[in-house]
Amino acid sequence: MEIKLSKIYVLILMAIFATASVMLCYITKRENFIQLITLYSFLFLLFYILYNSALDHQRIYLLVGCAFACRFLLLFSLPNLSDDYFRFIWDGQLLHAGLLPFDQLPVHISPGNYLHYGLNKEVYTGLNSASYYSVYPPVLQLVFYLSTWFTNNTNGSLIIMKLIILLAETGNVYLMLKLLKCFKLPLKNVLLYVLNPLVIIELCGNIHFESLMLFFLLLSVWFFISQKLLVSSILFSLAVCTKLLPLMFLPFMFLLAGFKKGFIYCLSVCLISSILFLPFISKGFIAHIFSSVSLYFQSFEFNAGIYYLVRWIGFKVIGYNIIASAGLLLSLISFLTILIISVKNKNKDNYFTGLLFIITSYLLFTTTVHPWYLTSLVGLSVFTKYRFIIVWSALIPLSYVTYKTIPYAENLLVVFLEYAAVFICMAIEIYPIKTNAGKNLLNNNH
Repeated sequence: MEIKLSKIYVLILMAIFATASVMLCYITKRENFIQLITLYSFLFLLFYILYNSALDHQRIYLLVGCAFACRFLLLFSLPNLSDDYFRFIWDGQLLHAGLLPFDQLPVHISPGNYLHYGLNKEVYTGLNSASYYSVYPPVLQLVFYLSTWFTNNTNGSLIIMKLIILLAETGNVYLMLKLLKCFKLPLKNVLLYVLNPLVIIELCGNIHFESLMLFFLLLSVWFFISQKLLVSSILFSLAVCTKLLPLMFLPFMFLLAGFKKGFIYCLSVCLISSILFLPFISKGFIAHIFSSVSLYFQSFEFNAGIYYLVRWIGFKVIGYNIIASAGLLLSLISFLTILIISVKNKNKDNYFTGLLFIITSYLLFTTTVHPWYLTSLVGLSVFTKYRFIIVWSALIPLSYVTYKTIPYAENLLVVFLEYAAVFICMAIEIYPIKTNAGKNLLNNNH
């Protein structure tokens, strides 16, 4: 669909877009669901209009510039939809005190030692993870360390982290444009990421580092397709050591490179990643990391898809929550699905399609899906014909209805509607209508 707008109208709409983003990030609390979802919905409406108004390269670059101006406006906002940043700062302060985040439970540090170690009591009070070890890999630990290097002030640390995210976002858009040209795809696709309200709000507003992981991943792809596999493996390792998520791509990378090169590539990734973890190794490192990861898959649940159906069946058949066993079982099913996807997409024409569906399968089977988890998927969708991810990114803010009440309670009807829409859109795109009208519609869209 094309929407013809003059340049002045585009600038007016972007100004309104920026204003709504500022309102969402500066004055909207996640408990105020009506205000939150109204602003999010309005932003997605503007996103739809602006995306369809980008009819030439000049307009595309104008919208990219405006999207970055919008990101910069959020530089001084306090994350109000997520409290994860308290752990980021806490880990950074631990490192400055000479303590390892993978070896220290916050609850085991006596309040009387806060001053001795240079820790911030207010930061501890805000932690949502005081009873388990850090799960953030070395690259992020370096970011946390740098963010607390220059200041012990929370706002100052947040600004430093946001500047790092802005740099990563700049790199992401630059790489997306280069890769789109390389694969002869429409440059307009970059707007699916750079203008997407979920990406702007969750990454630049609420401080999540999927942007940094995506930067290393895209740069790794660039060198991979350039046949510079060693450089690619180093960058892939940096992606893994930012977020562990890319580890699930290794079977795909192995098959894509071929047996000999794939083996060397995967071995290099494992060795480099291990080296990056070395400074954090301690006597209880493995046990502590395993306990935190196990806790994630066996205790946490939020906005899950298939898992909630399995959990409901468990309640009906057994009479209690089966997350401990169901989480492990679904992880195994997800792993097998990833292997199947890797085999079916083991050629360079389906490179990004493979990556996209690998993460999608993981998110569909996992027990926890926070809104920012989708941002890396949005980034990968730029290089594919699939748009169900964009629909999902528009619907997942509905999950914030959970925080409307205290204690927090999920609305399972909302979760059902979200995933029903996603599965329907996915099915339509994977198994398109075979009629001539359906083919014409798909050709027009892609």
